[in-house]
Amino acid sequence: MHLDFQYKEGTSNTCDKVICCRAINGFPSDTNIQSGQYGEYKCDSPIKLLTSMADYINNVVQPDVIIWTGDSVPHSESMGIGFEEKKSYFQWINQFLKSNFTNIPLYPTIGNHDYSKTNFEDFTRQEPLFQYLQTDWSYWLDASAMALFKQKGYYKQVLKLKGGRTFSNIYIIGLNTEVCYFYNFYLFSQRNDPGDLLNWLDITLTDLEANYKIAILIGHIPPNGMDCNNGWSSRYKAITDRFQHIIRFSAYGHSHKEWHNNARAVISAKPIGVQYQTGSITPLKNNNPSFRVYEVDDQYFVPLKVHTYSMDISAANPQWAYDHELKQHYSLTNLSPSSFDDLSVRILNTESLGLKYTQTQSSQALAQLITSCDIICRFLIYCQIRQNTFYDYLSCLGINKSQVIFGQVEFLFDPWFQF
Repeated sequence: MHLDFQYKEGTSNTCDKVICCRAINGFPSDTNIQSGQYGEYKCDSPIKLLTSMADYINNVVQPDVIIWTGDSVPHSESMGIGFEEKKSYFQWINQFLKSNFTNIPLYPTIGNHDYSKTNFEDFTRQEPLFQYLQTDWSYWLDASAMALFKQKGYYKQVLKLKGGRTFSNIYIIGLNTEVCYFYNFYLFSQRNDPGDLLNWLDITLTDLEANYKIAILIGHIPPNGMDCNNGWSSRYKAITDRFQHIIRFSAYGHSHKEWHNNARAVISAKPIGVQYQTGSITPLKNNNPSFRVYEVDDQYFVPLKVHTYSMDISAANPQWAYDHELKQHYSLTNLSPSSFDDLSVRILNTESLGLKYTQTQSSQALAQLITSCDIICRFLIYCQIRQNTFYDYLSCLGINKSQVIFGQVEFLFDPWFQF
């Protein structure tokens, strides 16, 4: 969400800071650079954007359950935001979600900006944020899930829907993705399964398999991103391969873009699962605010449709509206992994489709619109859709991992790195 309490309508939407639209940026007379009521492309979310979204969701969408993939606070680290100030954001957002979605189960995860020290978690010590969130998040997490969360930052919990319906054979697994975040510098000395998450995930999925249950995985940082350490993401890939038959899908945030990629088998490289990356509420990084709605089969819990809703903040009268349905938008036969592989090939061979995919990433934000997507543009998309680790993505592009800074750093610190 990246809420910003200091966002003020009429302030300058242009500045040399990470975020603008604050009083310190001034109140220009030029209307072209005045911040609007619902946000700007170089600013974090005003309160009015969140309240309008909640009203729209309640009046139009009426979901059965909510997935929240983290990052509550603004991108104001350079302006000195600390844990005490962050607590005021958690208090506001937790109450906001409770009061607006009182009877709707919610499954939360933590983003890298949320931690008591932004981007950092020392896995040899207790993270203060987990304990701080215990009271508020116990509203959504049961005692067993909370007991694990306050120690490790991850959990599993049976799926519950609005109205009290419970699926005893389906579990939401909320991941702590700080375990792979490249900019969590504690990981340079804590490489062997930090937080014991991979071991726990393997044991958990083994237990679900033995009892004929299934899982939906959610988290903040997607495992195929450049800032998810390869040593961890490669082992995560192996786990998703091993348990491909019980993992229905995965959902992540972090990138602020609407992306999708396939999970692939380690040996055969066959597509075995889909990992969804949802756009952001904050307009920062040139995005129109958006959220997704997953429509799933109530027996097998595979996604049937994925709907996106967005707000064009550049419009004269910005309003939330239905944007698109994924399958229809890209003429997919279904939402199976093979359909996404087929999409990648069609994008590679069709410029108009590559352009459409690129523009859709930001929900058609004016600042992000481009007029062409050449073969290089389309090849990047092709490899991004088809791979679920960053090094696999580089290999698809024909780039040696030792040529990029992430590979060079991992060579120094990761004992599993191989040229």
